[in-house]
Amino acid sequence: MGGAAVVIIGYEVNNSAMDAYIEQHKQNLNLDPKTKSIRNASYIDYRKLLRHFEEVTSTQITLAHIDGPTGNSTYYYLCCFTDSTYNFMWNCEDVMKRVVPEKFTEVIAPLGTDHIVKRVFASCGVLFSFDVDGNAV
Repeated sequence: MGGAAVVIIGYEVNNSAMDAYIEQHKQNLNLDPKTKSIRNASYIDYRKLLRHFEEVTSTQITLAHIDGPTGNSTYYYLCCFTDSTYNFMWNCEDVMKRVVPEKFTEVIAPLGTDHIVKRVFASCGVLFSFDVDGNAV
């Protein structure tokens, strides 16, 4: 997949639950009819999905694709915090101190997450985030 080193805080998405959610809400969210899965969603569909989850939680949400240990698998996270800058170094204590917005927990209900907020340092990830005008951040 490629990408850069990232730090994320969020919920790991259960792919089958996300796929069922996409299928159930495809028309309401005006997603591409060909989109069947988070794995084949387009950039435009990511923007629509994230905007929807931001409305539900009243907080900015980023979708993170994180490469698995062998590079043959990808993990998806809905995140309340991400960083891929190299201005400074993160340490575990700083990441653990970050407060997760209370409303962010509302994203877990429809998606079948394991209800555990994960704090992840990954050597290879891609982040998808959009501002209120739909521009990539």
